[in-house]
Amino acid sequence: MLHRVNNVSLWITLLVSAAFLIPLDLIFARNELFEFVNLLIIAVAAGTAIGFHPAALDALKLPAHKLSSGQVLVTGLVLASIAIVIIFTGQYVWRAFDRPDQISDNLFLAFGRWLLFISWVMTLIASGSDEGKLPPSTYKRAGIVVFVTIIIAGVILALFDFR
Repeated sequence: MLHRVNNVSLWITLLVSAAFLIPLDLIFARNELFEFVNLLIIAVAAGTAIGFHPAALDALKLPAHKLSSGQVLVTGLVLASIAIVIIFTGQYVWRAFDRPDQISDNLFLAFGRWLLFISWVMTLIASGSDEGKLPPSTYKRAGIVVFVTIIIAGVILALFDFR
């Protein structure tokens, strides 16, 4: 028998999981709580990448073919999951080794962030779906959002010194 999740059970899950953070905060010191949650995130992101990778590989395999919005979305999800594993593992290692600059300034960790950016652009593109199809306006809208984001990031970088 197939059981469907409704929105009330989703709300209950979200609220209970948010409330669960309070006893965790009482049990763990704050930095230990971060490490514990980081490890949970790494595990779930890795599981998500593993679980959805067949669909993403199907979307990426050659020869060239049209993609549905679902294929773009699941590929973005897998790439985001991989990026999250890279970023959070790097953060975990960085903290474990007393925050050395050579870990935080690593090109591999920058790649993880770039991959996360690309995956969210794919998610943004998939959000413009019209019954599973991606109309040309979707790409224009995503391009405008990315362009505006780049302009805002450039202004922030020009105004503040992050070195």
